[in-house]
Amino acid sequence: MQETNCNRKDFGDCMSLEGFSRCVKMDIQKRLGDSFIVSIGDFVKNNTVKLKGMVIKEQGNCLCPTIYLDDFYHQYRQGRCLTGIENEILETYEKSRVDEKVDTSFFTDWQKVKGKIVYKLINYEKNRELLKDVPHCRLLDLAIVFRCILEKNEKGIAGFLIHYSHLECWGKRQEELYQTALHNTPELMGYKYEKLDNFLGMDGYESTAAYILTNRCMLDGAGCILYKDVLKDIAENWKSDLCIIPCSVNEVILMPLEKIPDEEKMCEQIRIVNATTLRPEEILSDHMYKYIRATGKITM
Repeated sequence: MQETNCNRKDFGDCMSLEGFSRCVKMDIQKRLGDSFIVSIGDFVKNNTVKLKGMVIKEQGNCLCPTIYLDDFYHQYRQGRCLTGIENEILETYEKSRVDEKVDTSFFTDWQKVKGKIVYKLINYEKNRELLKDVPHCRLLDLAIVFRCILEKNEKGIAGFLIHYSHLECWGKRQEELYQTALHNTPELMGYKYEKLDNFLGMDGYESTAAYILTNRCMLDGAGCILYKDVLKDIAENWKSDLCIIPCSVNEVILMPLEKIPDEEKMCEQIRIVNATTLRPEEILSDHMYKYIRATGKITM
């Protein structure tokens, strides 16, 4: 395959994200041909993070994966050639595309969609604008929001965030949405609970007492703390209240609360990890939480 390239001399503003995105879009469109439509847009992700995304739409298929270009742009700025970047974008598209054609009536039929509704946890304050349009339940400094899973396999998860407009279309109330997700999420997403040998930023604590809790996909797995009896069973087994450390939206770390001699120091370490290690859209909270055995409640 002949390599295409767009250097700074040939494309005046290619050093900007906008110029880079346009250049890559033109090359990808040329390589895919007229049976595909390639477009570029700005997408607001979790925690109001804005990313530049490429949508590749195949004719006759309404499920279009979005490939985010910001990381590729940084690689380009560091000297990676466009041809290698474009090859990886196409490889990513092939891995994430959904081959089956989806019946569009699915999106408006509650009976078809209700078995695919799950929940996830996000930060409340960082997503105030989003939550104006999205059904949610408040949990301390977090919000429980809802997704519809369209496809889940070894390639990943395809789905969409549920807005108030969906509830209006389905003629359903938020409480029914919540109860549906409460039932579906453990069955569809499952959970993984295993020992964590080493956790970045936990100097001074007994890392051997730390366990990771996430879902089978390891995406949006922090919501596993809401699964019925999961925290209760762990706490009873440990005979201890639990410290819940929000590593990211994807997982939490559990430790016996008695192993945390200095809660303020732990919160400071969480803030450091969030600021230096995580992507902004991955941050769940700057606070640790507690699960209290006597009440069965999560507190902050």
